[in-house]
Amino acid sequence: MGLFCLAAISGLFFYQRAYAGKIYRNIYLENINLSGLTKKQAEYMIKTHFRQIQNREIILKTEEREIAAKLIDTGIGYDVSQVVNDSYNVGRSGNKKDRITQTVSTLWAKKTLEFRAKIDEQQYETFVNLILPQLNIESKDATLAIENGEIKETKEIIGQTVDTSGLPQRILLAASNNQINTLRLPTATTQPEIITADTNKAKDFAEKIIRKKVTLQYEDKAFSPASAETGKWINFDNSEGKISASLEENEIKAYLSRIARGFEIQKINRRVNALDGSVVVEGREGKYLDQNQALTSILNQINQADEFNVALQTYTEAPAEEKIFPAEGLVAGRFSGKYVDVDLTQQKLCQIEGDTILSCTLISSGKPGMATPTGTFSIQNKSPRQFSNKYRLYMPWWQAFKGDYGFHELPETNTWKEVPDHLGKPVSHGCVRLGVGPAESLYNWTEIGTPVYIHK
Repeated sequence: MGLFCLAAISGLFFYQRAYAGKIYRNIYLENINLSGLTKKQAEYMIKTHFRQIQNREIILKTEEREIAAKLIDTGIGYDVSQVVNDSYNVGRSGNKKDRITQTVSTLWAKKTLEFRAKIDEQQYETFVNLILPQLNIESKDATLAIENGEIKETKEIIGQTVDTSGLPQRILLAASNNQINTLRLPTATTQPEIITADTNKAKDFAEKIIRKKVTLQYEDKAFSPASAETGKWINFDNSEGKISASLEENEIKAYLSRIARGFEIQKINRRVNALDGSVVVEGREGKYLDQNQALTSILNQINQADEFNVALQTYTEAPAEEKIFPAEGLVAGRFSGKYVDVDLTQQKLCQIEGDTILSCTLISSGKPGMATPTGTFSIQNKSPRQFSNKYRLYMPWWQAFKGDYGFHELPETNTWKEVPDHLGKPVSHGCVRLGVGPAESLYNWTEIGTPVYIHK
């Protein structure tokens, strides 16, 4: 008995020496035999194994959709160092009796270590934010539209919202499985506010309007809008959880404006020479469609009859009288105080105060097709260095006199400046360009509201 014990102790001693710095026998991670490996060797083998697991594919599926992803994309990872230490510490941890018991058991009993998988919460959140838009289905209301006189109906879509609660635990479980896993995700339905049945009333209204036969009569001219036109008169409103249809008055007026072009006469104002009172243009009385009367008549009848006539009425407008200065060149005294005179023919700008011409300078006005507007205006706003988003250019000493039209120095960028050779030639996009010096001088001389007279 003593010899047997001595032999056992001796054998255990030699076993421990043989596996010094190595993992004892019968130590496994899943189906990986770690017996006799050093920590570094075990770490390499375990990392390779975990990499294969992380590259395994899982399928996230709902009733309607599915998406494939790799486990590594979910944020799953492994504490390799801990697994290596656990495998190496079998027979080397605990009190002396535990160490001997564990060491001896490794001679004939297989010990399989558990995975130590974990999920990186930040990466998992990124993963979920990426897949949810692909798995979720947004609910959509039923809609109505009219195209070329035909009603187009779009049915509602019932939405789907994915429930990801418990998904991390299911991913961890999938990581321990050696096959492609399909994870079916629970969903909740989201109902649209407006369903097809809710559109019937609006649809019926629209169909009746489109079928109407409308005749608009002016003297010997008759106009009958087609269904493609009357379809434009209908407006669908999807607000407040319901859909309704109504007549769009602005569209009816737009149609009236188009047909009125055939018989309206545009007013021409009487123009009188401001210097001697002679008549330059006699002028003409204008004749215009009474759109309000026509609209009221249409609205009153369209809901009453399937076929009706509207007698169009017109009204006249007397011409106003305009005093003008003839285009004989520069004439001082157009205004009592300071004002700016721009002669497009001479390509010249003058600063004038009452009857006194203070100074004149060459300009560059709008080129053909982009002409500078003529007439009486005033300085509306000013900026020392305005930027044009349209042309990507700076316009120093900017002064607007009509909308986007204004005075400014030769345009520039941070690295380029328009050459002064263009002054005296109409080459601008419609603004009035001045040279370096005169532009700043004009800027400092004018105030907001200073009159601007531009003529040919």
